[in-house]
Parts: sequence; structure tokens; C-alpha cells
Amino acid sequence: MLEALTRHVVLFALTVVSAAACATGSLVTATTSSSGGRDGGAAGGGKGTGGSAPTGDAIPQDAVSFFNGTVCPAGWAAYAPGAGFSLVPTTPDTAGGVPYGAPLASGEDRTHTHTLSATFVIGSTSYVGVAGGNNDGVAAQSSVTMATLSSPASTGLPYVQLMTCKKTDPPVPGPAPLPPHMQMFFDAVACPPGWIQPTTTQGRFLVGLPQGATADQTFGGQPVTSTTAPTHTHGNTATLVTTSHGIALAGGCCAGGYAAAGTYTAMQDTDPSAVGFPFLPLLSCEKQ
Repeated sequence: MLEALTRHVVLFALTVVSAAACATGSLVTATTSSSGGRDGGAAGGGKGTGGSAPTGDAIPQDAVSFFNGTVCPAGWAAYAPGAGFSLVPTTPDTAGGVPYGAPLASGEDRTHTHTLSATFVIGSTSYVGVAGGNNDGVAAQSSVTMATLSSPASTGLPYVQLMTCKKTDPPVPGPAPLPPHMQMFFDAVACPPGWIQPTTTQGRFLVGLPQGATADQTFGGQPVTSTTAPTHTHGNTATLVTTSHGIALAGGCCAGGYAAAGTYTAMQDTDPSAVGFPFLPLLSCEKQ
């Protein structure tokens, strides 16, 4: 009797364990319905596909950026005003989108010229004799001014051509916010919420930080705008060679005031000229 009762308890325990294993297995083989829930039977429907992830990026609308390619990414469109131009942050009193210069052609080496003015002071000489008579063609001592235009010269500015695109789609929030202090151009009159216009970059060309250098440092001349491009000059030495004119008089006293033949030089800077490299001022904003 006791042996039979013990066998009955063991069989009952095995039955409970088997039931528990069956219940656990049912969780593993459950399917997902089209509504995203678990398949609860015939009413649950077939196997679902789940939701689709949002497309796009978190960059604000109207942002303008460079891309290494010939086609803009999804949500962006080619920014025609930027074709052939370098981008420069605007100053607070300058509207964006007003270009300086003509756009570059592909691979163009833009040239520029300078005007040069120089004044030569001609030395004087005297002769033994009387002014006039048959000594025609002798120049009087004076100052001579000349003006000329230099030959076209390359600006020598290194550059690379990249696709310029403008963000056309609204931003799509990502799992992490955009990093602070990132800077971006905008085809807009004001920075988007959470962005501000930095002061140090206004009207200045942007250059990658040299190794070991301190960031956010300004160098060079005054900020540029579409109407105040930077200019430069070149030092120059101009030379004037006068030719002699034979006369029937001996040098000496007392007919004076005649120009002396010789070589004359003038140290003179060229007139200021812009480098001619085209740029487009656009609003630049920094993420806070």
C-alpha cells in the first residue's frame, strides 16, 4: 500500500514538470501578429513585419553643407547659388546670399592684375653755350610719370571642389542629439532654435585647425563682405632709361636745365587689388 502511494506521488510530480516545460516552450514559439502583438491563436492573424525606422537626419532645415560626391543625399538638394563659390560666414550687418566675384569654372586658376604708377625725377645738365639755336630735340629737366597695367597673375590659392547641398526636409530627431559646438552654414536670416551665430568666424575664411594649434583664433585683415573683399599690393621697382641727344655744345656752364641722359629707378608699390577669388557670404551658426 505504501509503495503504491509513493509511485503515485512520483508520477504526479513528473506530470507537473512536464506541464511546466510545455508552458515554457509555448513562449518561445509565439509569433508576432501584424499589429505588433503576440499571436494568440487564429484571431491573431499572420506573422507581422514590425514598424519601419524613420528616414532622414537631425540637421535643421535650410542648412548648407559640402558633400564629397556629385549627388546630394536624401532630404537635401543641390544649392545652385554656391556653385563655383567658397562659403564665408556673414557679418551681422551683411545679408547672406550676395556673392562676390564671378563663379569659378571647373579647375579654373583665377588670375588678377595690378595697376602701377611711378614718377622719375630726371637729373639736369648744363652746356657751354646759349639755349636755342639749332640744338633742337634736347629735353628739359623735369619729372616723368608713367602708369601701366601688370600682366595677369595667378592668385595661387589652393582649393578643392565639393558638392554644395541645402537641407530641404525637416529634421528627424535621432537617438542622440547633435554634438555641441558644431558649426554649419544656413540659407536663412536667423539661426534655428538651439543654434547661435558665433562672433569669431564672421567674415573670415575657415581653415582646418593646424596640429597643436589653439582653436577659435582670428588672423589676418578685417572681416570681408560681398562689397569689401580683401586686397593686397606688391612692391615694385620701375626703371626708366633715357637716351642721349647729340648737340654742338660742350658740357659745362652756363646753359642749364636740360635733361641728363641716364638710367632712373623708382621704388613704388602697385595699387591695391583683390585676389579675385569668388566667395558667397552665408549665415554661420553654432550648435549650443
